[in-house]
Amino acid sequence: MSQVLASMLTRLDIWIGRIEACILSIAIIAMATNSIANVFGRYVFNQSLYFSDELNQFLIVIITFMGLGYITRKGKHIRMSAFYDMLAPAGRKYSW
Repeated sequence: MSQVLASMLTRLDIWIGRIEACILSIAIIAMATNSIANVFGRYVFNQSLYFSDELNQFLIVIITFMGLGYITRKGKHIRMSAFYDMLAPAGRKYSW
């Protein structure tokens, strides 16, 4: 029973990862398209898209939080240990 549940949860995790990747891809493409269309409209037609800034802010929030979950799931998040990694083993022993 527990192996069946583990298998189902593994498949669910894979599908959630795929859905996250699709949403992130669509959000990044939408943000780029929105920004390009806004610049094009502003300089060619002298009329900016009135919702462009708000849409980009919304997309940045989505990309930030969903991207954090996606990267954590993949184990590729940024480690903030550059100085610790540069220390010699003796220095690592006495670091906090």
